[in-house]
Amino acid sequence: VFQKSGIRVIRLDAAGYAFVAALAQGRPLQEALERAIAIDPAFDLAAALADHLARGSFTDLGRNEPAERPS
Repeated sequence: VFQKSGIRVIRLDAAGYAFVAALAQGRPLQEALERAIAIDPAFDLAAALADHLARGSFTDLGRNEPAERPS
């Protein structure tokens, strides 16, 4: 962790980066998890969420509406 002038830089492994990048793109939590697990099957979702929530990494916990089902 590096912090200077109010900016915090956190080193992430590849799976952690894939997880956060997917969320930053507005992808659903399930998809972000799938991307992380594709890189590291041992990715710990609970630990990742706890870490980012504790650090204040998330700025919005919005809910995306599911796509409409075809009739």
